[in-house]
Amino acid sequence: MKSMLNITALLVAGLLSGCAPLIYEGRLSTEDGWREGKITAVGKGATFAAILAENCQVSPLIRSADIQYVTIQYRRNNRPVSHTVPTPADSPWKVNDLVYVNPKDCSHPVERRAG
Repeated sequence: MKSMLNITALLVAGLLSGCAPLIYEGRLSTEDGWREGKITAVGKGATFAAILAENCQVSPLIRSADIQYVTIQYRRNNRPVSHTVPTPADSPWKVNDLVYVNPKDCSHPVERRAG
């Protein structure tokens, strides 16, 4: 009987913790839109500008003549999604870099994450 209560308590605790937002790096909350991602493309020019995420098209960065873009793949509803954002021209991003991205708000910079 006691083991059944322990199992029930563990199940309830697991279910409740599943509803809590994840916090990356102690400050980037999934509730605020942050997601783990991987850079799949880095480049400049019209090809990247054409696939720029809709909410990034008003970014002050895109007014710069020497802008760099990164395309990041992350998961939304358990499916892979790509999101292209502007970054400063001197950004060190490379394909396969692991990052955090906030697709809800393009004003947040892409942030590096530990492997």
